[in-house]
Amino acid sequence: MRSRAMRGLGVLPGVVMDVASVEARLGKGIGMAEEEPLLVDPPTQDVAIHVRDYSRFTAMLKWGAIVCLILGFLVLLIISS
Repeated sequence: MRSRAMRGLGVLPGVVMDVASVEARLGKGIGMAEEEPLLVDPPTQDVAIHVRDYSRFTAMLKWGAIVCLILGFLVLLIISS
């Protein structure tokens, strides 16, 4: 079991796996995910339509969340006044 040294308190074992030790064992680093080949080059027309619709949906979801956040701050401002 790996442990961390603390100042003047001895050795403290890690309670959960830390990211560095897991990545060292798996041989991976913290990096960006690779592009999904299905999204970059769809094999059929149906998949291409689905990918386009999905990108529209995620954009709508993002803007909806931003609008809800702004409205929430406005309501909070009105209530706190």
